[in-house]
Amino acid sequence: MSPDQFPILFASIAHEGRHERVANAIVLLDEAERAGAIRKVEYDDLKMTLGRAVEDVWSSYISSPYYHAGRWQSQ
Repeated sequence: MSPDQFPILFASIAHEGRHERVANAIVLLDEAERAGAIRKVEYDDLKMTLGRAVEDVWSSYISSPYYHAGRWQSQ
């Protein structure tokens, strides 16, 4: 698994500094999967980082276009 496999995720991240943090979280997730274990501190950070990135994707691709700007009512 590599950050290149998630273009929509990185397209929705507004801050350049978060790109690196999310990329590192994806690499850490891949390493933890291979190792079969992850430290609790790393897991919590990974969960928070990826959770916020997914929230950004949801906001950019679902919430803003369809629930806001009147599109939800017009469906």
